[in-house]
Amino acid sequence: MSKLLDKMLARTGKSRVDFRANSKLGTMFRKDGVGDTPELARIVQLPRRTWDEDDVLFLQEQLTDLLAVPGGEQVLRPIQAMGLAEVHDARGLLGIIGVGKGKTLLTRLIPLILEAERPLLLVPAKLVDKTEFEFEKLDAHWQRHPAMQILSYQKLAHKKHREKLWELRPDVIICDEVQALADRTATTTTRVEHYMESNPETIFAGMSGTITKRSLHNFHHLLRWTHGPEKMPLPFPHEEVKEWALAVDEKVDWHMRMMPGALRVFFGDGEREINVPEARVGLNQRLVETPGVLATTQQEVDASITITYWCPELPDTITDAIRTMRETGDLPNGDVVERPVDVWRYGRQLCCGFFYKWDPPPPEEWLIARRAWHRFVREQLEMREPGLDAPSVVRDAVKCGALWDNGQLARWEAVEHDYQISTVPEWIDDTPLHLVAERVEAIGRPTLVWVDSRAVGERLSEITGWRYFGQKGRDKTGLAIERAPVETCILSIAANSEGRNLQAWDSNFIVEPQENGAIWQQKMGRTHREGQESHAVDFEVFVGDDAVYAGLRQAFKDAEYIQSVTGEPQKLLIADVIRNKPKKKDKEER
Repeated sequence: MSKLLDKMLARTGKSRVDFRANSKLGTMFRKDGVGDTPELARIVQLPRRTWDEDDVLFLQEQLTDLLAVPGGEQVLRPIQAMGLAEVHDARGLLGIIGVGKGKTLLTRLIPLILEAERPLLLVPAKLVDKTEFEFEKLDAHWQRHPAMQILSYQKLAHKKHREKLWELRPDVIICDEVQALADRTATTTTRVEHYMESNPETIFAGMSGTITKRSLHNFHHLLRWTHGPEKMPLPFPHEEVKEWALAVDEKVDWHMRMMPGALRVFFGDGEREINVPEARVGLNQRLVETPGVLATTQQEVDASITITYWCPELPDTITDAIRTMRETGDLPNGDVVERPVDVWRYGRQLCCGFFYKWDPPPPEEWLIARRAWHRFVREQLEMREPGLDAPSVVRDAVKCGALWDNGQLARWEAVEHDYQISTVPEWIDDTPLHLVAERVEAIGRPTLVWVDSRAVGERLSEITGWRYFGQKGRDKTGLAIERAPVETCILSIAANSEGRNLQAWDSNFIVEPQENGAIWQQKMGRTHREGQESHAVDFEVFVGDDAVYAGLRQAFKDAEYIQSVTGEPQKLLIADVIRNKPKKKDKEER
């Protein structure tokens, strides 16, 4: 078969080597897997660093004395001392540091240990108030850099702040929850990247407990900023790291998956062929032992974790709506589900008794023009041309003639203002939320009820009277969740799954579970963290449909990938899980 293939290619003047390694044909032809290249040889030869316990104790004492204020009563944790030493010695830091391990103090002290002149701290907008509040509490114990600026990722992405980094001219950029920069096409990421490329002497320190979701591409560019081309433990060229990603990433299509090939050099004796899990383990060891990379690898919370799947029998109005959507693609109001990925999203909404719709529906001409223009913008951002770092910039480039779009913008602008998007929840039956309320009440102790949709949070609050903490982690009176009494309340996952210290609770109920393992790690870390006094932390999960159940399986696969590549223990994988698939009402539904 292979000889016949070679003959067929020869007729066109090509051979197997003409196909890129990351193409479908190239992948199938590369039976040896990832190639042995000069970049791989460079990475193999990088120094490795391991920490001695006595050295860490010495660092704790010395750095505490150096950075504490007179009369301060706190002492650096081991991971904080190691982080400060790493960023000082390596002039950059990728901190794969678990939730509740002290990243806030580390972000505060890094500018001091580096003797920075213009340090900048980037945090999610929802955590700006919380960070400033935490810094105020730390003033009694630790020094603070007088010139440190705190800026949100969202503010940096705004059109009017396009030049913000150039105005501030930071010599040190520190990023808490740096997974906010995981998408290289996002406006904030491209602005940071252009600044780092133009100012390579800038020191970059990024920290997160969830540095990757499913791919090496989530943090490859971060290593470029922290380590540069000579010291980073992944291939510097983007084309080469694509091969590695096809060998170790989660959710790679079978026809694209590459054998680890030469990556076996990181595992065992480097002679025999290895599988994907082994490649991930070997790559993890190379990653976490690289100077300038710091990873927490031990679970330091004494409390156990139990996850229970709750699969109630839902009313016919709900099960019929879900079945119709699956079979015909129609929603209860007649709208059509356009993309396969939306089936899971709408299915999860229908389990709660509603779905979001555009109201009123858009004109067909408007919808076609919008899709075409957005597709063009996405393609331009993915090309990563200098200066084209946001949709508004692409639009300006087309308008001034610097970019040709085949008339897509003109067609879009002709109808753009004919319709204003407005989404509203369409409720068909809120019985599931009444069942949730009864189930949570039966738990018998204060519980955090996690929701993904504002509509669910508000309706559940109406039904129960429980406070709903939405945007910026505040309820409708402005009370922050950190200052709320320990009682049953409803939390937006988007607003509260990162950075919150909620160890006063030990019971959680997930109304709208997500299929993203990285989000699960953050969410579980709000209550399963240092300071948790209970011997067990419980998570009960509403599983109303097979699609939700499948999404949970994907979350566990994500957790396996994250733990094997980064070494950070994943809470999903240490939990005792009581799995019960959703009940089927009759044979016809099977």
